[in-house]
Amino acid sequence: MCDMRWINHPVRGKRNIRLVIRNTEHDYMGRSTGAGALAHLKDTEVKDWADSEYTGNVIKIGAGVQGFEVGQALTKHGLVAVTGECPTVGVAGGYTQGGAYSLSADNTLEFEVVTADGKFVKASPHSRKHADLFFALSGSGAGNYGVVVSVTLKAHPEAMTSGAGFTLDDPSLDYPAIVNAWHAALPAILDAGIMAIYYAEKGTLVVYALTGYNRTQADMEKILAPFVKSVASLNVDLKPKYTQFGTYSEFYYSYFGPLLVGVFGSASETSWVAVCCTAMRSSKSVLGVRVIGQATNIALFASHSRAVLPQWRDTLIMSFYTLPYSFDVPFTKMKTEQDYITNTIMQIIEKVIPDAGAYINKLISSNLIGRMFSTVKIIGGYWSLRSRMVRRGCFWDPIAVGSEGWKTQNDGKLCRA
Repeated sequence: MCDMRWINHPVRGKRNIRLVIRNTEHDYMGRSTGAGALAHLKDTEVKDWADSEYTGNVIKIGAGVQGFEVGQALTKHGLVAVTGECPTVGVAGGYTQGGAYSLSADNTLEFEVVTADGKFVKASPHSRKHADLFFALSGSGAGNYGVVVSVTLKAHPEAMTSGAGFTLDDPSLDYPAIVNAWHAALPAILDAGIMAIYYAEKGTLVVYALTGYNRTQADMEKILAPFVKSVASLNVDLKPKYTQFGTYSEFYYSYFGPLLVGVFGSASETSWVAVCCTAMRSSKSVLGVRVIGQATNIALFASHSRAVLPQWRDTLIMSFYTLPYSFDVPFTKMKTEQDYITNTIMQIIEKVIPDAGAYINKLISSNLIGRMFSTVKIIGGYWSLRSRMVRRGCFWDPIAVGSEGWKTQNDGKLCRA
């Protein structure tokens, strides 16, 4: 898919320089930001695959391929693959290697990687020498173990896909009760194979997208009916909008936008509702605190050969807390509002659900970063793997496992801590 001699050359450098591996930079911590960085490796190949784990269609993509390019390559074959909700997200980088909410990591079959010592290797769950490297690349964080050149992913058949959504913004309604009813309905909705994206704030609940892969509009109406009935008792005459598309690709480009995050376990839904309603009732929520949720059930896809954050296997809802951003006010004002979310809102959340986790690409809280380090060290012995794979200290990013050995100086230089 590319000239390996060219790839090996910079990695073999002996100038004591750290490498930052760049992808599409959809990362809150700026892990993939490097001055003068290049984006390339755009090849795609659709082919058949057969091993003890999976037999079927796959797509092999270069490390620079973005979600929309994966879709374009697969559409002509009547196939789809798991990509980011934002079509410009790079698939092989932090999205898959960071776990991709486990959904993409669970679809990995093989990585082609250049290690810190300049070796080009293929890592799969069945490789004798590199099964541990495959495990780590499938979810434990990008930029830690080597330069991924390509990844091979499972491809799935195109299918009819239906959607649904609604907006409630009547200030006279009892929104804590409505949100409570919504979360009470979610387990059954998710068990039916549906994914939901929604947001709630004082006086508003918007269910932006219910995704029903291989579902008809009639299926969606039946699945949502119990919730419609439950809010009727709250004097809500809910009439969701339903859509049906011939393919998942048509649905995807009609519905999806940026992905949002913060992980909550399914066992904690009552506590989550309490926190959400408290935030909406508080005087601060008048300033615009918005709780955004993504709900899905991926417990059935668990794999011991992939390094997905364990909390995600038991998760019902991911949530994300926001205040509106403005370029028309001083940056210090925006920093104050960010600090409010980090130091006030997140403190409430963590007291209620102390074992929650987060998608590493969306981290903003230093204590969550510490928790991610602890989790990564515990699961599967990543620390010893990283020490073996990057013994030259070649790879660095601000929150990679091992980055605590380095400190960025005020002048931008990177020095040993």
